[in-house]
Amino acid sequence: MTLVDRIIADLSPGDVVPLDAVEDDMKRLLLDELDRRGFVVDSRGVLGEVSICSVCSGDGEVKGRACPQCDGFATTCNFGRGQGPYRQ
Repeated sequence: MTLVDRIIADLSPGDVVPLDAVEDDMKRLLLDELDRRGFVVDSRGVLGEVSICSVCSGDGEVKGRACPQCDGFATTCNFGRGQGPYRQ
Protein backbone atom coordinates (compact mmCIF):
# COMPACT_ATOMS: atom_id res chain seq x y z
CA MET A 1 0.00 0.00 0.00
CA THR A 2 1.45 3.35 -1.05
CA LEU A 3 1.39 6.56 0.97
CA VAL A 4 -1.32 7.97 -1.32
CA ASP A 5 -3.49 4.88 -0.69
CA ARG A 6 -3.00 5.23 3.07
CA ILE A 7 -4.02 8.90 3.02
CA ILE A 8 -7.10 8.21 0.89
CA ALA A 9 -8.17 5.20 2.99
CA ASP A 10 -8.67 7.42 6.03
CA LEU A 11 -10.72 10.08 4.21
CA SER A 12 -14.47 10.41 3.79
CA PRO A 13 -16.62 13.17 2.24
CA GLY A 14 -16.41 16.34 4.30
CA ASP A 15 -12.89 15.68 5.60
CA VAL A 16 -10.12 18.18 4.96
CA VAL A 17 -7.43 16.70 2.70
CA PRO A 18 -3.95 17.36 4.18
CA LEU A 19 -2.51 18.93 1.01
CA ASP A 20 -0.17 21.24 2.94
CA ALA A 21 1.45 18.26 4.67
CA VAL A 22 2.78 16.71 1.47
CA GLU A 23 5.36 17.79 -1.11
CA ASP A 24 4.28 19.18 -4.50
CA ASP A 25 4.99 15.92 -6.38
CA MET A 26 3.04 13.90 -3.82
CA LYS A 27 0.25 16.49 -3.84
CA ARG A 28 -0.13 16.06 -7.59
CA LEU A 29 -0.24 12.25 -7.23
CA LEU A 30 -2.79 12.52 -4.42
CA LEU A 31 -5.08 14.85 -6.38
CA ASP A 32 -4.81 12.69 -9.51
CA GLU A 33 -5.72 9.56 -7.54
CA LEU A 34 -8.65 11.30 -5.83
CA ASP A 35 -9.92 12.43 -9.23
CA ARG A 36 -9.57 8.91 -10.63
CA ARG A 37 -11.66 7.56 -7.73
CA GLY A 38 -14.47 10.10 -8.26
CA PHE A 39 -13.56 12.66 -5.62
CA VAL A 40 -12.94 16.40 -5.80
CA VAL A 41 -11.29 18.85 -3.42
CA ASP A 42 -12.75 22.33 -3.05
CA SER A 43 -10.78 25.54 -2.50
CA ARG A 44 -10.77 24.98 1.28
CA GLY A 45 -9.34 21.46 0.90
CA VAL A 46 -12.64 19.72 1.74
CA LEU A 47 -13.16 16.33 0.07
CA GLY A 48 -16.31 15.73 -1.95
CA GLU A 49 -17.56 12.58 -3.63
CA VAL A 50 -19.01 13.03 -7.12
CA SER A 51 -21.71 10.67 -8.40
CA ILE A 52 -24.42 10.40 -11.02
CA CYS A 53 -27.69 11.86 -9.72
CA SER A 54 -29.84 9.13 -8.19
CA VAL A 55 -33.09 11.04 -8.73
CA CYS A 56 -32.87 11.51 -12.51
CA SER A 57 -30.29 8.76 -13.21
CA GLY A 58 -28.03 11.27 -14.91
CA ASP A 59 -30.63 12.63 -17.35
CA GLY A 60 -30.77 16.06 -15.69
CA GLU A 61 -34.56 16.18 -16.07
CA VAL A 62 -37.59 14.90 -14.22
CA LYS A 63 -40.91 15.19 -16.08
CA GLY A 64 -39.47 17.71 -18.52
CA ARG A 65 -38.03 20.03 -15.84
CA ALA A 66 -34.57 20.37 -14.34
CA CYS A 67 -33.99 17.72 -11.72
CA PRO A 68 -34.45 19.13 -8.20
CA GLN A 69 -31.49 17.12 -6.87
CA CYS A 70 -28.83 17.96 -9.45
CA ASP A 71 -30.36 21.16 -10.86
CA GLY A 72 -30.05 19.74 -14.39
CA PHE A 73 -26.29 19.05 -14.20
CA ALA A 74 -26.75 15.22 -14.03
CA THR A 75 -24.11 14.83 -11.29
CA THR A 76 -24.16 15.49 -7.57
CA CYS A 77 -21.43 15.95 -4.99
CA ASN A 78 -21.41 15.15 -1.30
CA PHE A 79 -19.09 17.34 0.76
CA GLY A 80 -20.25 15.67 3.98
CA ARG A 81 -23.50 17.64 4.22
CA GLY A 82 -25.65 15.62 1.81
CA GLN A 83 -25.98 15.62 -1.96
CA GLY A 84 -25.94 18.86 -3.92
CA PRO A 85 -25.59 19.78 -7.59
CA TYR A 86 -22.08 19.40 -8.98
CA ARG A 87 -21.19 21.96 -11.63
CA GLN A 88 -18.00 20.84 -13.28
